[in-house]
Amino acid sequence: MKFVTIYPHQVGLMFKGGNYAKTLTEGKHWVWPSETVMVYDLTKDFMPPCELNILLADPAFGQLVDVVEVRDRASCGTSTASST
Repeated sequence: MKFVTIYPHQVGLMFKGGNYAKTLTEGKHWVWPSETVMVYDLTKDFMPPCELNILLADPAFGQLVDVVEVRDRASCGTSTASST
């Protein structure tokens, strides 16, 4: 076993066998060889390593993020006018 330290400005995502297992917050966490932890800086943009809905199903992860949906201009029903 090894341990991973998550600092106050970080969050860790633990995966077991390639599947999301849980969110790690500040502190020292023991990790088994079959587990992988991806550490992210909370001060930077987050690009999820898997489907976002999988992560959002974990309440611990959901409390750490704000999800903002941005619609494509075409899907909003707007059109661009051109002057000729």
